[in-house]
Amino acid sequence: MATGPELLHRGMRDGIVRQLQAGTSVEIVGLPGSGRSTLAGAVAAALEDAGWTVLRVYGVRVLQNRPLEVLALAGLVPRSDARSSSAVAVASAQLEAALAPHRAVLVIDDVDAIDETSAGVVAATHARHAFPILTTSRPRRGAHLIPGVDLQPATRVTLSALGLDALQDLVAGVLPGSVSASLTGRLFTMSGGLPRLALAMLSIAQRRGDVRQDHGTWHLDGDLFSLELAPALEPFLDGLGAHARSAIETLAVAGTLPVATARDLTSTEALAELEAAGLLRYGTRGEDLVVGLFPHAVAEYLRHVLPRIRRFELDERLGAVRPEGRPAPIDRPLPVRLPLPSTLVDPFLSGEGPEEAGTVLNRLFAEEWYRSTLTRRHEWEAGPSPKTAIPYIRTLVIGAADSASVHAVIDATPPGDDPVWRTRWTIWCANVAAEVDDDLSGALATLAVARATAGDLAPWLEAEERRLRILHDRVPFGAQELDAPAVPEVARQTVERVETQRRLASADADGALAWDAASAPGQDVEQTVWSGVVRGVALVAAGRHDEALKVSRALLERGRAELDPDVIHGHGYVVSLALFLGARMSELHTHLGTVLSTGLRPTLHRQFEAGNRSVAAALAAMEGRRESASVLVQQAYQQHGTLGPYPFTTPTWAAGLLDTRAHGESTDSRRRAADDLWAEAQTLFGRGAILAGSVAGSLAVDFAVDAERLATLDSLRSSTSSGLVSALVQLAHASDATAEEAFDIGRQLVTEGQVLLGARAFAHAAGRVQDTGDATAVRRTLAEARELVRRHGGEPGAIVRPVDRAVGLTPRERQLASLVSAGTSNEEIARQLHLSVRTVQNTLGRVVAKLGVDSRNELTPDLLGT
Repeated sequence: MATGPELLHRGMRDGIVRQLQAGTSVEIVGLPGSGRSTLAGAVAAALEDAGWTVLRVYGVRVLQNRPLEVLALAGLVPRSDARSSSAVAVASAQLEAALAPHRAVLVIDDVDAIDETSAGVVAATHARHAFPILTTSRPRRGAHLIPGVDLQPATRVTLSALGLDALQDLVAGVLPGSVSASLTGRLFTMSGGLPRLALAMLSIAQRRGDVRQDHGTWHLDGDLFSLELAPALEPFLDGLGAHARSAIETLAVAGTLPVATARDLTSTEALAELEAAGLLRYGTRGEDLVVGLFPHAVAEYLRHVLPRIRRFELDERLGAVRPEGRPAPIDRPLPVRLPLPSTLVDPFLSGEGPEEAGTVLNRLFAEEWYRSTLTRRHEWEAGPSPKTAIPYIRTLVIGAADSASVHAVIDATPPGDDPVWRTRWTIWCANVAAEVDDDLSGALATLAVARATAGDLAPWLEAEERRLRILHDRVPFGAQELDAPAVPEVARQTVERVETQRRLASADADGALAWDAASAPGQDVEQTVWSGVVRGVALVAAGRHDEALKVSRALLERGRAELDPDVIHGHGYVVSLALFLGARMSELHTHLGTVLSTGLRPTLHRQFEAGNRSVAAALAAMEGRRESASVLVQQAYQQHGTLGPYPFTTPTWAAGLLDTRAHGESTDSRRRAADDLWAEAQTLFGRGAILAGSVAGSLAVDFAVDAERLATLDSLRSSTSSGLVSALVQLAHASDATAEEAFDIGRQLVTEGQVLLGARAFAHAAGRVQDTGDATAVRRTLAEARELVRRHGGEPGAIVRPVDRAVGLTPRERQLASLVSAGTSNEEIARQLHLSVRTVQNTLGRVVAKLGVDSRNELTPDLLGT
């Protein structure tokens, strides 16, 4: 099975092969490092395996002033005096002879680097004897496959950068074992998701010892950038005119700029040339349209190689236009940044997908964090107090500063005399102890000591104690009483917010929503964010996924515009839950790719970050991406800390999916997964976290039926007001139901919007039918289930149950289906098994019909149980 870069554009390869075989010329367009040459090589190999004649030519930029040299190097024409007309005629005749076989393709790698005479020879030959041409090139202006030559019919395939999940799959194929989230994120940011560039960075960092494995996990100890990357980065700059070269140097030093400022510093023509070359990405910051370089490694390279006098010149020019208060660009590797979704990017300007177009916003995150850290530090140093220390500590925690740095600020800050700020400071110190130091007992002791002398503000401190216990220990029984009539409003609001969280953790979703509706907005940023996220989770817990999605997406967009990692992780978690439970997997892919690689951690809400990663792990496991799922599981465990009250914030279910798939859905593996989940559920139940415990417990029974466990879940369901808990318990019952009963449960769940859970109930129904060996009934059951899932906005891939053996696939059919699920083309299968391509096509036609799927593209590892 292919690994590494060979997997990246597997689907594109087969499509390009079909187009060329049909006589259509194809151009593959991509930046250096995008894998365009790898893809062209894979296409050529597939054509040769299918019996086609493939002639290969490689463009070489330094030979552009030597006519016909690239054709001579390819052995297609003799070396002669290329200046004579006879030499061109001879070259054309010989090329035509080489392409004489009926099934022949000319492959020109880096077509934009061949000389005009060679291009003319190709065009003249093609005019006399039409043949398909496959070319690769960098982005450029113009529509012709070959410079100055119009070849028809033709099509263009553009290679976009990889998303974070695809890059993580690539890394998992290179680094065996777990990979830290920071390593993947920093690699994604620096490379822009360009696979070959990412692999080059990884290889050099490994060789230098900057990437090392510690206790089974790969970490980055140094910097991914190195001047050894020059051979990989110089091609991005090749062919740029003098004005464009000056503009790219300016942007490298300046960082992201408003487009109007960038135009004033350079010129419209220079920016247009950079854009045509694929080196610019656009985004928004507030009301401004901003522009920056892509990928970030190019900017880093230029800053390292620019002469010092040129840097001085650019700094002087930038000083005149840099907004007041904005720091100079950062002359060191930036923290990891995430690409943001296409809603913040004008697609007509960028012309790229969200993975690439959002990279300019990655740098905005870096610059905003850096600017904020410098500003807050200056304010604190000028007047240490809780009012200046809290914002400064927040930036330090977001940037993952070590505990010693944070405590240095705490130790040097006098608490002051203002009782409200003094109390707020105590709460922050307690949160640092709990979240940064993992010292819950120390945090609770700090609050308890302060509460004894806090007077009317004591309820505020008590509420914070309860909040920390809910998050890290156990859910208190009963609401907090407010005896003092003169309790300040800030304390009253905190008490109400914590009661909302207590009710949510207890699976009283209706009560949580009612309390939140009665709460007024507070003054504390973290409390306001936390309250909004809790409400979003409460909507999910109530089964109101669409409403949760609408509210949290709007707040998430606002958080992205404000570059706030707390909002991104928190409301990103709510969006993840709503899309996941709605089985909207394509949307979920895009969403997770924009959230997971921030590198800027949330201030006080690590469980939200862990929740996003746990959902991503489950998604990867369901899709059969085992290496990526395994890495995500380890990252989620590392980030999570203690068991908390929110659903799907631990990757235990994803780990169970991985284990059962690895062992062929065996009874023992399913029982192991069930026992792990039930142990987690019992711990959560003991802590009063009924919502999260019900999720773990129901999924345990989904793995392996257990009457006693099911009875426990039934008793809990009667005491909750959570649509999600009710749906989960129904799913647990489906695992022990007849086929008809399980299907009815699935239909009800899907109709209620619990599409993912309904799909799993359908899988149980298919399993019951599967036991009868009635292939027709299995196909009918799956077809009806898929239609119901589609009708309610989900994707049928959410039905994950191997069905190949139930529908009577022969050993040969199963073998071919397994090869297809591994990404093998029909031609490759024919070659490997010594069959004709037509035999392979006919056999796969029977497989598709038996499994009830629409095409070979749906023959996934999950469907086949491979």
